[in-house]
Amino acid sequence: SPAAGLSAAFNLGMREPALGGDASAFTFTFVTRAHLPLGRFGHVLSFRLGGGLAGGDPGARSVFSLGGVPQQDLLSDLLNQTSAGAVWLRGFDEAAFQGTRFGLLTGEWRFPLLRVRSGVGTLPIFFEDLSAAIFSDVGGASYDPNLGDDLVAGVGAELRFRMELWFGVLYDFRLGYAHGFGDSGGDHVYFMMAGAP
Repeated sequence: SPAAGLSAAFNLGMREPALGGDASAFTFTFVTRAHLPLGRFGHVLSFRLGGGLAGGDPGARSVFSLGGVPQQDLLSDLLNQTSAGAVWLRGFDEAAFQGTRFGLLTGEWRFPLLRVRSGVGTLPIFFEDLSAAIFSDVGGASYDPNLGDDLVAGVGAELRFRMELWFGVLYDFRLGYAHGFGDSGGDHVYFMMAGAP
């Protein structure tokens, strides 16, 4: 995963009858990331802030969904070379929160554990790096203008490793535990094929 630098992106989508649309609606989303190296041993503080706002005609505007780690058919995703999204509000049920606005702040301390860089005999399996992350997620989704009243938080830890399978295809895996605070939170253990947030 990235070890230094800043990045930002935003997206604005609009529908308007005057421009040929069937309704009046807009969706705005953004994401910013910052990675701060800690010393010479590969430790990194990583932060990600993302959010979105949707408006317009009630029947046409988008609804955001925010929640924990989704269900994944690991075998199917391996065969199709696809993976789950990388960003969740860990410690809560999938799609636990919905609304026309959302925000999610993730902070992680990432550090390497082992650089394997070797295979298993003649099998098409090559192990890359093993790392860990201790994280905290704070976020929420709401239909109300004041998103701050709906924020929840979760904490946890993950082991992450990368494998090269089938002679050239790289896959990222995450084994994690997350605890969500509050009435809607819980304890979750998960194993996913997904990159770092």
